[in-house]
Amino acid sequence: MTLIMIGFGLGFFSSVPIGALGAYMIHRFIKNGFWDGLIIGVFASIMDAFYCAVSLVGMAFIYNIPILRFVVQVLGFLVLLYLGVRQILSSSEISRLDGVRGNKRDKNDRTWSRYIKDLTVVFSLGISNPTLWAFWTNVSHFLHLSILKGAAISEYPPFIMTVGMGSMICQYLSLRLLRRIYDHHREARAILYRISSLFYLVTVVYLGYHLGSEFLTLYKIHS
Repeated sequence: MTLIMIGFGLGFFSSVPIGALGAYMIHRFIKNGFWDGLIIGVFASIMDAFYCAVSLVGMAFIYNIPILRFVVQVLGFLVLLYLGVRQILSSSEISRLDGVRGNKRDKNDRTWSRYIKDLTVVFSLGISNPTLWAFWTNVSHFLHLSILKGAAISEYPPFIMTVGMGSMICQYLSLRLLRRIYDHHREARAILYRISSLFYLVTVVYLGYHLGSEFLTLYKIHS
């Protein structure tokens, strides 16, 4: 029971929607409504569970391979730039729709190709984030030295699932809060849009800095 509570709390508090994934979720909520934003939140919680699982079984060292890390970060950077451009191009539509409730798309108006696209975007943004890898690697090291010390491998799946569940609940409550704010303040759409744009900008700068560092590292290795 203790492991379940700790896993839930870890997933909940580590998944506050900031950064690229949070910006993407907010943007989808603004543009298409609650259900589109929630899909991104669900995929983000799956990503958190994936990070937890990979770190706990000791496979995070793969990300320490310089060339692999560089390729993954380039992929994430390109996806981030693509989403940033899409968000800029859609700014006029957001302004035009400001004051109209952001629930344009019905929750049933989705296809499998759209789900796959969303999952691909979330996975690309998540796996290319060096901060998340560092966070979960350090957390897993702490867990192995404390509450998971001596734990059987069979105890890992329930813990990982509760991490994902805690993350999912956090995403859901965040979107509910955004929806409540928007329902009571019609001008909130423009404000939320600016917040998500700021998250994009900060993440692009941060990831660009890491790409530059990785490139210099690879250059020194092969020169």
